[in-house]
Amino acid sequence: MANILLISGATGVGTSTIAIRVAADPAIQVRSVIGTDALREVVRQFVPPNVIPELAYSSYDGYLALGDSAELLTAYRRQLQVIGLGVTAITKRAVQENIRLIIEGVHVSPEPIRAHLTTEERKHVTEILIDIESPQVHRERLVNRTEFSPGRDVSRQLANFDRIRQIRAYMYDVARMHHIPIVSNEHANINRAVAACVSLYLD
Repeated sequence: MANILLISGATGVGTSTIAIRVAADPAIQVRSVIGTDALREVVRQFVPPNVIPELAYSSYDGYLALGDSAELLTAYRRQLQVIGLGVTAITKRAVQENIRLIIEGVHVSPEPIRAHLTTEERKHVTEILIDIESPQVHRERLVNRTEFSPGRDVSRQLANFDRIRQIRAYMYDVARMHHIPIVSNEHANINRAVAACVSLYLD
């Protein structure tokens, strides 16, 4: 079994919920779950806004830093490159200390992470993409966030839903290209997706 589980997925597909439930599984008992949103906030404290202005924005509106909505994926990939360094550093340390952990979020991507891991280190990593193929189901999940997280304002996410779906499509294509398992979270019962992730992690 690998030490580190990297769970990627677009905004609103359920990576955080699934990561927490996988970590709590008795067969896994992961010590830590780290979200890339938190990593982005840390990086923003050390990287001046004029250096990488995209970091001041979410994944789906980073294009605002470039002033062109056509640059959505360009801005997102720039975020990935920087936050990916943080993911890689944590992964390397976990491998060295034989710590089990899960890193989840929209900024988990194989391209910037694999580039900085050795072949031996990559043996300790399991990668999974959480996906919701149906736009309708995906939108409903975002709307339902207000019910389960009253303090979370999803109006910006709903206003940028088409851009979130663009990023979702990009992540799906990258996962397919790198032969990363894709777990559907489209079913009403999230336990199916959790069980699939646990199985992949234990394999």
